Amino acid sequence: MRDPRHVLIAALHREGHSIRAIARRVDLSRSRVHEIVTAQTNGDDGDPDPWTDDDAGDELALFDGDDDDPGVVPPITYVGTERVWCPGAKGEGGRWADQKRYLDCTGRSVSELDLYRWCEYRANDHDDRDGAAAVRADLARQIEAAEAG
Repeated sequence: MRDPRHVLIAALHREGHSIRAIARRVDLSRSRVHEIVTAQTNGDDGDPDPWTDDDAGDELALFDGDDDDPGVVPPITYVGTERVWCPGAKGEGGRWADQKRYLDCTGRSVSELDLYRWCEYRANDHDDRDGAAAVRADLARQIEAAEAG
């Protein structure tokens, strides 16, 4: 089982806290915190990575349920970006990347891939191309407004 301090260390590091401040907060040495941060950054800490679904257990992704409906409920709100670990394919190393994140009207966190799938689902399976296009246009407007300031 993953040490909860590792998850806290990752979160604090992503927020920009110094190694020294993190070490004081989690009651570990600076060198140990540095080792953990370095291992998490390289994706090789031996523990399940907190930013992937590898250790999600029985938690379902939006498209993993019994029915075909992904369960996204508009309106959808852009809430910013999140730094996530993207594992490499076929044994290649991975990398950290910024991923846009959204919330649907139920408060569910939705990834960019989930929204792409939802729009394709609405457009193709429900012949709702106008609805999917409207959602895409609204999200593009929200992102542009957020980036503008």
